[in-house]
Amino acid sequence: GVVYSSAAVKRAVGGDAGLVPTPQARTGMASSLQAGLRAMRPEIEAAVVLLGDQPLVGSRTGPAATYLGAQVLFRTEDQGKTWTVISGDLTGKIANATNCGGDVTLVEAKDCGYGVISAIAPSPRHADEIWVGTDDGLLQLTRDGGAHWQNVTPPSIPLWGKVRSIDVSALEDGVAYAAIDTHRIDSFEPLILSTQDYGQTWQAIDAGMPRAAFASGV
Repeated sequence: GVVYSSAAVKRAVGGDAGLVPTPQARTGMASSLQAGLRAMRPEIEAAVVLLGDQPLVGSRTGPAATYLGAQVLFRTEDQGKTWTVISGDLTGKIANATNCGGDVTLVEAKDCGYGVISAIAPSPRHADEIWVGTDDGLLQLTRDGGAHWQNVTPPSIPLWGKVRSIDVSALEDGVAYAAIDTHRIDSFEPLILSTQDYGQTWQAIDAGMPRAAFASGV
C-alpha cells in the first residue's frame, strides 16, 4: 500500500510522499532496469524510489558509464542494457524506523526512507570518484567506484535541504561545490557550499548573493 505524509512532509518532498513496501509488479520497467533491481544488495529494502526529476548523469572521464539515482545509485556501462547497483541506501533512512505511516514528521520521514538521490556528480579527474546528494539533505562520496561510501554532509545543510547540484573541480583534487535548495522548508536564502578536502570541511560561499533567492545550481 501507499502511505501519504503530512502536509509538512508533502511540501518538503515536493508532493505526495509514498512508501510502497511490497511492490507486486514491475512490468512497466525496462528489462535492463529489472536486471538492476534483481542485482540489488540484500540490505536495500522495499521498492526503488523514483521521482519525476531523478538525475541521470554520464561519466566525465575513464570508461563510459551512466548513473541513475533512486535511493540507491545505479550504473550502466553498456548503454542501459544492464544496470548494477553500486551503493546501499544513500538517504537518511535508518534501520527499524518507527512511526512511518500516517501523519509523520520531517524527522520521521527522513528516518523512514522518504528521501531520494537528487544530484549525481562524477569527477572529471578520477573515474571512480562520484559525489551524490539527496533531497533529505545528505552529501555522500565514493572514491573507489561505489565499493565504499563516506557521508560528508556538513552540519549547515538543514533537514530536507535538497542538494540540487554538485560541481566537482576539473583542476584540483578534492574540490567540489554544492547548491542546496531550501525553499521546500520555507527558507528562501541561497546556500552554496565549497570544500577543498573531499568534504571533510565545507565553507559557505554565498555571501553577496540576493538573500531572497534560493539556490538551484552551481
